Amino acid sequence: GGVLYEVPVGWKRFALNVKGKYADGNDWMRMDGRPGEWAVAYHGTKFDAVPKILRNGFRLGIRHGPAAMKLKDTRTGQNIQEGICCTPNLKVVECFANGEEADTGRPPVTLEGRTLFFALQCRVRPGAIRRPNNTTYTKTNNDEEQMGVGGVFEWVVEHPADLRPYAVLVRDRGSCPSHMSLHDLARSYASMKPRPGAYD
Repeated sequence: GGVLYEVPVGWKRFALNVKGKYADGNDWMRMDGRPGEWAVAYHGTKFDAVPKILRNGFRLGIRHGPAAMKLKDTRTGQNIQEGICCTPNLKVVECFANGEEADTGRPPVTLEGRTLFFALQCRVRPGAIRRPNNTTYTKTNNDEEQMGVGGVFEWVVEHPADLRPYAVLVRDRGSCPSHMSLHDLARSYASMKPRPGAYD
């Protein structure tokens, strides 16, 4: 979709059968940069939310920092509205891929003693991506062209129809040696500076 993202190396990927699911055809799934291709993004979530999203689609979240903080889009200057948060950055995905870890008070999902991360690999309509210019809790403008993928904390998609899951990703937490807590990761953005033309 002409937008930078990170390949999910280290994650086990389970493709979803979405070919022909949408009335506008299948061009949104292309990987050749031709017209109609949508960008790749990820949405980390708790395990029991995965089947609900696959069955009913995304819903606007009740916890929404960018809208609550009245952040503006980096590229347009328009106010960010409530929407679904996603990201091209897998370090961020790890922090949300087990129900936001201790932040929610929910125990992590384990299987045979292993803590598992779950995420949805999605496509997002490029024109629907909102990049919060955040000077509050992550200190980043969330523009992948300026910050590189590693400098993006979140994108916001204001309309659920503009975000389509097409694979489920699973990973053992033990295989993430550099995993950071959500709070530590958010604080790490303070030292990042825009780097025009950065491609991570």
